Amino acid sequence: MSVRISVVKKIEILSVSSSAIVHIGDAVKVKPRSKTIELERDLPAFTENEADFSHYSVFSIPISQPTVQENVDMTVKNKSPWIKVNQVNVVDISSSSIFQVGSNQSMNTEARYKQIRQSR
Repeated sequence: MSVRISVVKKIEILSVSSSAIVHIGDAVKVKPRSKTIELERDLPAFTENEADFSHYSVFSIPISQPTVQENVDMTVKNKSPWIKVNQVNVVDISSSSIFQVGSNQSMNTEARYKQIRQSR
């Protein structure tokens, strides 16, 4: 990983949630995860442990990974070690997403969401 220096004068973020990451600086590997079950009812009546992830296949199905189909040769020549940004405005960072100022070798994110609506 080449050494770069990131300079951001101002960062405004309104909301960060659900396994999201705000990272200032360099990282080698980032691997956020998020599992969510949303249970919506007309009349709120909840019991303990009623939303078990193992009851829903969406949480256990393997996520396919992309395979490299061809070799890519790339040469990067940075004229300056500085990455300069005046201002960044972010409304929301959510569900296993990443906002990073800096370098990173590897990112692996996952967000799984199940919404259940029950009416009487």
